[in-house]
Amino acid sequence: MNLASTSPISCGEGRVKVARVGGRSVAVSLRASSPLRLLTTSGAPAPWIFTTTFGGGLVDGDRVALAAELAEGTSAVLTTQASTKVYRSPRGTESTLAARLGEGALLASLADPVVCFEGARYRQRAVFDLACTADLVYLDVLSAGRVARGERWAFSSHRAELSVRREGNVLLRDATLLDPSQGPIAARMGRFDVLGTLVLVGPGLAEMRARIADEIASAPVAPGAPIVESASARDDALLVRFAAEAIEPALARVRAHLSELVPRVGDPFARKR
Repeated sequence: MNLASTSPISCGEGRVKVARVGGRSVAVSLRASSPLRLLTTSGAPAPWIFTTTFGGGLVDGDRVALAAELAEGTSAVLTTQASTKVYRSPRGTESTLAARLGEGALLASLADPVVCFEGARYRQRAVFDLACTADLVYLDVLSAGRVARGERWAFSSHRAELSVRREGNVLLRDATLLDPSQGPIAARMGRFDVLGTLVLVGPGLAEMRARIADEIASAPVAPGAPIVESASARDDALLVRFAAEAIEPALARVRAHLSELVPRVGDPFARKR
């Protein structure tokens, strides 16, 4: 991955590079081309990098792609300014994230929920290449849409793909497809208006993974529970899936799960300003 400042970038492409400067993690390179925009803050223990788009969402035909590189021993939060809105899009829209993490690096990729409007077609892909001792936290949340306007699970297609590689070897691969051609989505979702995936990978997150897995395994699922979770552990990776009736309680649960991140990168769920 070449993030040299002199290399050209295409429409909708962004590049981020985080390095150690004066003993701190610093976003030393930050470039983007419309409709993608990148912003950063430096007040937290690690840089927070925000992605957004001109117009406040993805419109028909939009393709955005972000490449991120974290040098050895660095930490960063990759997030969004607000929910990612996907407008009606007969031709489809697409978002791609490719990140490379050096030894001892930590990336917390914690985007706000995706909100697909009626008739939206959206595909997102996330690919992470980790060095042996790198750590990754990844969150992906999908809401039912503009429920107050009667657009509950009314999008045309949503596909999310995730791949995590450790030194070139596939550690985790996951994909979710929601398409009404396979049956009415709203009927399949039942009472739930939120679907989410949380992934933790790396030796530095071992204690957090064990705690989260224990909490989920030991918590009984009551009939009509507003949040339902499942956890699958393999090697040094934990995959958590959850469904919830509302966004705020779901994000509060995720925030509690990730409480140990705060000393390392700040509180990613604090109110954004």
